[in-house]
Amino acid sequence: MKFDLEVKQNLIFMAVGCAVCSVLTMLGAWLFGQFTLPVLLGCIVGGLLSFGNFFFMTVGIIMALETGVEKEAKRKMRDSRIIRTVIMLGVIALTILFPHYVHWLPVILSTFYPRILIIAKGYWDFWRHRNDPVTEVQPVEAEDENADGFEKFVGHFAKGEIPGAQQKEEQNKK
Repeated sequence: MKFDLEVKQNLIFMAVGCAVCSVLTMLGAWLFGQFTLPVLLGCIVGGLLSFGNFFFMTVGIIMALETGVEKEAKRKMRDSRIIRTVIMLGVIALTILFPHYVHWLPVILSTFYPRILIIAKGYWDFWRHRNDPVTEVQPVEAEDENADGFEKFVGHFAKGEIPGAQQKEEQNKK
């Protein structure tokens, strides 16, 4: 399995974005006077969890696409989603059970980081390209109709009158 350039760029964007969101979460806890070691560990665990989920989702998609068989690809995607969900729920459950070590709130907040980052990136791209000229789509030149065997076969149905239509019109007028 090999990542192409666009996938690498998205993974780097998500890693940096999750780190920034974790720092913002720590900053918010500090501003509200709630910054403690468990909050710090919760932000670190949450950031790693959210990026890990995105990374393994990417790996799962690539592996599913490499199969080339739709049924097997769907199975791989479903299995990947189930495994990632179970791991995330397990980590969240552990942080809720042991709040003295890792605070649960930053971990739960981190599950929203990828969605927030993707939406923000979409708005940023829209704003950045808002003044770009829209390129007109040029119609594809139609190939020679005479060369198309199917067109020759059914072409006479599309051209001219429909056989028997005149007789039906006459019967309907009576």
